[in-house]
Amino acid sequence: MKNAIAALIIQQISKALGIRLTKDKLAQVLPIAGAVVGGGFNAYFISNVCQAAYYLYRERFLAEKYGVGVIEETVPPAEEIDPHYPEEDEAIP
Repeated sequence: MKNAIAALIIQQISKALGIRLTKDKLAQVLPIAGAVVGGGFNAYFISNVCQAAYYLYRERFLAEKYGVGVIEETVPPAEEIDPHYPEEDEAIP
């Protein structure tokens, strides 16, 4: 009888320790996961900023070298945010 009670107590203690250790290890992973996600977003954002800067400086160089008239506005600015795609008006069967 005493052995059965001792076994149950040991089983409950080991179960509680297992849960606690699992939570502690998962808590250690969260900062690493945050660093990975943050690093990925930073790389994506810096890539977009660098690409925009590259094209803007190319445009400025051409404007300074050949005059502002050499840069042609090929696409007029949008009058509103909604692009009005024709596919949106079609019914999906």
